[in-house]
Amino acid sequence: MKTAILVALTTVYIPAYLEAATSTECDSSEKIIFRCSISAKIALVCESKSLNNNFRYRYESPSGLGINFPAIGAYSRDVRLASHPTPGGSVSYIHFSNKGYDYYLIDDSSKNSDGSFSPFSKLVVLKGRKIVNHSICENDDAGISQDAYSNLSMEAYALPMLKSSRMDSISPR
Repeated sequence: MKTAILVALTTVYIPAYLEAATSTECDSSEKIIFRCSISAKIALVCESKSLNNNFRYRYESPSGLGINFPAIGAYSRDVRLASHPTPGGSVSYIHFSNKGYDYYLIDDSSKNSDGSFSPFSKLVVLKGRKIVNHSICENDDAGISQDAYSNLSMEAYALPMLKSSRMDSISPR
């Protein structure tokens, strides 16, 4: 049921931004800052190795269709990082805006309310304050790389807005 809802939501907003993609991984001239597998799709943030602090985001399917920010072959410096300590861990995210949508690639390594520890990563896409996509990463190595903490511009932590009851009700915790 949750999968059907997620697929329906994804179908609603992605077609307007579909582009032909070149691959489902970062190029050899880039390093992976964030990689998240969601069903057959991959969300990536790649950093150029030759252009310092230049990044691109890709959300692609094996068919080669997906979202590219900025356009294929370009990079942006308008990708930011925020981090917030929590008891026993932290919550960090990579954030950027594109065509009226806000993208949050979240790495949550905080303790659960019962004191247990189960880190996870996810992709959340907002249109205004409405969640239009909330996907949990399925790969065990998902998360924000250490390079992101020194190479991305920092922004003020604003994730509590995402911790509304709507968000908690679909959170894996």
